[in-house]
Amino acid sequence: MKRLFIALIFISFITSCYCPNEDRYYVPDTIEENYFFYKIPSFKAVKEIQVINAEPDKEKELGEYRHKWKVNLHDWTNISVDLFSEVLRQRGAHISDLAVKKVSLAVTNVHVRWGFSKINCSVDLNVKLGDDYWQVFHSEYIAKDLYDSCNGALLSAIASAFSDRNVLSYISSGK
Repeated sequence: MKRLFIALIFISFITSCYCPNEDRYYVPDTIEENYFFYKIPSFKAVKEIQVINAEPDKEKELGEYRHKWKVNLHDWTNISVDLFSEVLRQRGAHISDLAVKKVSLAVTNVHVRWGFSKINCSVDLNVKLGDDYWQVFHSEYIAKDLYDSCNGALLSAIASAFSDRNVLSYISSGK
């Protein structure tokens, strides 16, 4: 009886998790700066800066096997641009399309793994500065909820960018 019960649980798990025809599509929530759980260093931002979404607007399929899903990374980058810009605004910067200083952002990869009780989300955020400095910030976050997991990974990547010495030096105003 115990073996039958275990077999039924196993079969129900396999059939509920294997969804080859189910389309999965996810765009992160709008995230506000006060949701940061990673510390961003204190700095006074430059007077004017341009923050650009450098990811093309097209749908891609990411993941593998049962973890495949459709995504538009341009949408993910929009969330990053909004959050990056908000952090700069909070520190005195004016965001302008005409600014000489430029920061280009692109979320180039998001990997989501659905587990038994937790979801692991990893994000690659490319940051390119106007002085040709370029860096990829990779972060992962694990949570029970898809939104918490991916929002956490995105927040972590952006906080890492603000903690990078070159990025911080570029976006900070002189003393």
